[in-house]
Amino acid sequence: MSVVVGDTVSQERVSVVVGEVYSNRGSVSSVVGPYLEGDVIQLTCVAHGGSPRPSVVWYGDSRLLDTHMESDVLEATSETLGAVTVTTLGPGPTTTQPAFGGEPFNTLTLGPLSRSHLKLLLTCEASNNNLTQPTTLSLTIDMNLPPLSVEIQRPESVALRAEREYLVECVVVGARPPPAITWWSGHQRVLQATVTISEDRNLTSSSVVIVPGPRDNGSFLRCIAETHAAPATLEDTWTLTVHYVPTSSCRFGSSLDAANIKEGDDVYLECSTQANPRVTHVSWRHNEAPLVHNVTAGVIISNQSLVLQRLVRAQAGRYSCLAHNPVGDGLSNSLRLDVKFAPVCSLGQVTIYAVDRYEDAEVTCSVDANPVQESFQWTFNNTADTIDVPQGRFTSLSTHSVITYTPMTALDYGTLLCWANNEIGPQKEPCVFHIVPAGKPEPPGECRVEEGTRTSVWVRCGAGGSGGLPQHFLLQASSLHQPHHQHLLNFTSASSPNFYVEGLEARGKYQLVIRAVNDKGSSSAAHLIVSSIDTKNYVYQLHDGPLEAEVRDGGKNGVVGGESEVPEESFLDTLALPSFIMGVLGVGSGLVLLVILLLLIITFRGRRRAPQLHPLAHNLHLTDTEESLPRAASSTRISPVFTPDQHTTCLETDVIVSV
Repeated sequence: MSVVVGDTVSQERVSVVVGEVYSNRGSVSSVVGPYLEGDVIQLTCVAHGGSPRPSVVWYGDSRLLDTHMESDVLEATSETLGAVTVTTLGPGPTTTQPAFGGEPFNTLTLGPLSRSHLKLLLTCEASNNNLTQPTTLSLTIDMNLPPLSVEIQRPESVALRAEREYLVECVVVGARPPPAITWWSGHQRVLQATVTISEDRNLTSSSVVIVPGPRDNGSFLRCIAETHAAPATLEDTWTLTVHYVPTSSCRFGSSLDAANIKEGDDVYLECSTQANPRVTHVSWRHNEAPLVHNVTAGVIISNQSLVLQRLVRAQAGRYSCLAHNPVGDGLSNSLRLDVKFAPVCSLGQVTIYAVDRYEDAEVTCSVDANPVQESFQWTFNNTADTIDVPQGRFTSLSTHSVITYTPMTALDYGTLLCWANNEIGPQKEPCVFHIVPAGKPEPPGECRVEEGTRTSVWVRCGAGGSGGLPQHFLLQASSLHQPHHQHLLNFTSASSPNFYVEGLEARGKYQLVIRAVNDKGSSSAAHLIVSSIDTKNYVYQLHDGPLEAEVRDGGKNGVVGGESEVPEESFLDTLALPSFIMGVLGVGSGLVLLVILLLLIITFRGRRRAPQLHPLAHNLHLTDTEESLPRAASSTRISPVFTPDQHTTCLETDVIVSV
């Protein structure tokens, strides 16, 4: 068996499919084509040999298609088939002979072809008797077909979320051979795609991973399938809906000169937004802190705008708007608001300078201004006068001015005033600096004991006056429960009179002495007694009973207001010495004083045994009238006039001087 493909009558070149004969009903399948839809094909099946002469028929998928043998018609009508050129698949020369050498043949005309003819099994069968099995040859028709459908399989969610990954697949059905599938996002081609072909080569799918952004909202994603053997193009388009966090932009009002904003001006800011879904509301921030609508304070938030009325310098800084929608919050750019203002005194600078006479005080005047100040002016004021300081007596920089002031007399203590000027105007309120005499600090007061443990306690006091100088605080803890074994602890606090007193002995009693210290010396001491003896869980707390000094002296030298009324040295000495020793010292001191007094009396009485003198009081009470009387009259008096030049001796002179 052999099959000739093509028109043998028109002398066209044809191809021959050679079959092999099997002992049973079988065949060697061969593929013819591929053909396109609408093509008409001719297949001539030739039977070689056999006796008697065989008959040739065509079957299509076991259905009889053609029983008409063209060789029988030609033989019956004695027509001669024109010579044709037959090309065989095997080796050998090309020969010219009558149509198929007079062998029986059957020509099947099939067409126009449709998609239903794809993979159609055609069987040519030759049989000559009932004793032998027919000989068959089977063929399969192959076709090139355009795609039937192209579909983009979308994710389950209708709206995509920006900046998330999504797998999208495009399925092409019915294209042969497998089509070329391309993806397009707008006018840009998506290059990275994965192609999968089904086993029957009827389905071709291509998948891509997309990460949509805000700009992709409303854009198109296209899948295009192209077949070149059967020229055809088919595509599917998907309109993207992308939800994304709002994007916002902050700017000044169009009529505002942002470079020349001063205190007292009104400022208008606008916020432009873009979002899907739409923005629900807009909020504003100043230096990253939320702004609240407050008409009284001049802060007005309306829709997507911000109005600042009667601007003050504290409102300078960075402004931004925050747009909100169901997806999230979108922060805008940061817009810097520069508010110009006249100079004002800087916060936190030293305003009191405590110095002695002939001691220099470096007084620094710092001001805040926008733009920076151009000049400074100093004035000294005391109770007597006001003096303008000449320009050469102080130095000025861009942010501050420094003057060196040295008080010489008591009138040199007073107040220094400092002004600055810039292009906005002069400083309204001057910076005030007080020059005061330096002194020792005041003692800490209102001391209390908190948070005690078995070996520690917190002591917190209020700071007194610093004497005009920086001060620090000292605390000394000395044990009272072991007089012969003093346990001393020292603590220093630089900022405030608050101490964490640790290292105390368990079940002990301690005297706490607290002082303030500056360069001029230390203050008087504040005293506390803490004890853990007979307390709950032996925790240190403030001693409830009287101080030991109060018990010994009957309360005469007690602690009043947390401070001792006697010097610390005598107080500590009294605590350190036993009572009987103090008694002996007191008696001895009394005896010594008594002996000294007796010696003085004896000495004075010895001197009084000298020659008697007229009463000194009489001489001191003489009047000018008595002195003017004649000597004769005055000589008749019982007590003559006391005249040191005539009647006193050296011893009497000493007595008068002593009196």
